[in-house]
Amino acid sequence: MTARQLIFLKPGKIEIREIKLKEPSADEVLVKAFFCGISSGTEKLAYNGEFPESLLLDESIDELLVKAEYPFSYGYILIGEVQKAGSKENEHLAGRRVLVFHPHQDAAVVNIKRLIFLPEDLSPEICVLLPNCETALTFILDSAPLMGENVCLYGLGLVGQIAARMLSSFPLGKLILTDPSEYRRIFASDIKSGLVVSNNDAAVKAGEFDLSFELSGNPEALQSAVNNASYDGRIIVGSWYGTKNVSLDLGTNFHRKRLSLISSQVSTIAPVLRGRWDFSRRMETAVKWLSSNQNHSWITHTIPFDNASAAYEMINEPDSKYLQIVFDMK
Repeated sequence: MTARQLIFLKPGKIEIREIKLKEPSADEVLVKAFFCGISSGTEKLAYNGEFPESLLLDESIDELLVKAEYPFSYGYILIGEVQKAGSKENEHLAGRRVLVFHPHQDAAVVNIKRLIFLPEDLSPEICVLLPNCETALTFILDSAPLMGENVCLYGLGLVGQIAARMLSSFPLGKLILTDPSEYRRIFASDIKSGLVVSNNDAAVKAGEFDLSFELSGNPEALQSAVNNASYDGRIIVGSWYGTKNVSLDLGTNFHRKRLSLISSQVSTIAPVLRGRWDFSRRMETAVKWLSSNQNHSWITHTIPFDNASAAYEMINEPDSKYLQIVFDMK
């Protein structure tokens, strides 16, 4: 058995290679991919050589337990179907639609425990959004929004779009959604309980926000969140900057206002929540949310896997217009 695998050869260069797959063992299955989704923020760092080489690519995915030393495979959103089981006991799984956290490949042999079974009411392509829903949900869980709070969200990429809609269901005092891109702001214009503005809009006022989310990937937005936070304000830092330097002015009002910078990342669950929340509950919640909030317009580009380089050229262009790019693996 063979599969096509995407490889980051060096900064600015990717390649599709054919690799050999082993036969699935008794506790494994062969999954045939339908679609793979690009995590554009992180994969842009990988494409540009801005992924810290001292870090493992991902501590939660077996295939990514290696350092970011070129060449390497990457990606983690694979939607497909169980094609073959390694034992008769698991033959009933054949034909089941699944999500697997795995680098970009058109087929993969994985342990059954890693399969996330998908409901039939979600199309395979829309399921590509599930990891983004899980990430946005993590930010909401870590922030614990309170009734009447004034909230500002920086960055209306796909995760920001989803997090904004989740926040809009809370009885907040004010919800400001900001992004420099008019293209992205238009996608959020249907959120009636939120005010969508550009970054320099007068609605983004200093000292007003009890809670802020920095989801833009731009360190300057983090400084804005610090400047605009109220006393005892909480700032959720969901962006990952890779090797980008972050220079913050923490000498003006940061200490006197007793601000909290809170790192939030989907590969773990906050210690305070682990008694009640686990990965299964979080994913089940994300699935329920997506089932009720399907928005195919968020998938702005579907690109054949053999033309994968076009996707990375797109995410690397300044002011490029996209939300979710999907590889068609068929």
